[in-house]
Amino acid sequence: MTAAVFAMAGGSVVVAPLSAAPDKVGVSAYYECYGTTGSCIAATNMTTDTVTIAATGGSGAGPTYSWAKLAGDTFTITASTSAATAFSASVNRNSSKSATYRCTVTRGAATYDVDVPVYAQYIYASDTDPPIGPEP
Repeated sequence: MTAAVFAMAGGSVVVAPLSAAPDKVGVSAYYECYGTTGSCIAATNMTTDTVTIAATGGSGAGPTYSWAKLAGDTFTITASTSAATAFSASVNRNSSKSATYRCTVTRGAATYDVDVPVYAQYIYASDTDPPIGPEP
């Protein structure tokens, strides 16, 4: 991120650069059920691992964190104003959901955006489905 420069009567003040990085590039959740339709629920609630944004640099108050969806399916954000959060969604059998969420980190007048891909999938195979791979 480029440092923000503010003009003042006596010259200029430079706000130190702010940077942020996630502890994971993306987060995901998977659920698998093999059996009859009656033994596998129609939809399941899934929660991803936690992703944490580590912010360094900058000056002034903060940092503060704000998570928002950029594109894709809607997930529930477990902590929308925290550096660490997870995502949850209800996913139907043989379905998946995906989205990109952005964490905007703010310290003083500086901001930095981190985009995090989120994915959840429910895999279902009935007892009558053919084998997925070659039989031993």
